[in-house]
Amino acid sequence: MHTKKILPSSALLALLASITVPTVALSQTWSAPGDGNWSTGSNWTPASIPGSGNTATLNDTSSNRTVTYDSGASGTVGTLVIDQTTAGFTNTINLQRSLILQNALTLGASAGTEQVIVGSTAGGGFSLTSSNGTTLNSGGVLALSATTNTGGNGFQAGSTNANTAITIAGGTLLVQATTGNFTAGAASNTVNGILSMTDGIIRFDNIVGTASDRRLDIRGNVNISGGAITADRSTALLQFLSSANTTI
Repeated sequence: MHTKKILPSSALLALLASITVPTVALSQTWSAPGDGNWSTGSNWTPASIPGSGNTATLNDTSSNRTVTYDSGASGTVGTLVIDQTTAGFTNTINLQRSLILQNALTLGASAGTEQVIVGSTAGGGFSLTSSNGTTLNSGGVLALSATTNTGGNGFQAGSTNANTAITIAGGTLLVQATTGNFTAGAASNTVNGILSMTDGIIRFDNIVGTASDRRLDIRGNVNISGGAITADRSTALLQFLSSANTTI
């Protein structure tokens, strides 16, 4: 004859607490009719805020659309996909807080433009860290927006790890003009990782704003074998800092 053992309630609660329920990674698609904030769960299908481990997709748009990665977002996303196929329109993520992507980021459209803007607030800039690198194909734009603070500090794309490389293969790395209440004479955006360009453009858009001196600091290895570096005004500066290898 077998005797059943009944756990006391305290032991049962401890047992239940020790059971780990695995987190289910979601694939979520932007479903709002136009612009909106990332942190509004109803803007997504399924309806929740995309975060760590999840895949967030901005599907094709037939009008210019900007999704703002705002302060209510978590700061981490598994994979970001922008899927623009209609010509003449730009599908944009505007970072208004720092974002870590756990997987690679690829921007490039068969028609139209897929764009990520690394933005700002009056207090400083934000960073985009793509853990497995960023590739800019034709139709893809990574825009480093100029700072609005008064210290002359810019924005960071990537981190110091070599696998956070930015590869320009037909797309555009855009150093944008100064906006807001900027008072310093120069502003610098930073790529804290390696950069390579086989085709495409590094463009300094420094027509608008009070700071005429726009700078891009690249702090990792640099390999430019094709493409072009252009500036809308002569006061643009491309700096290679702490770079072990520079090949142009």
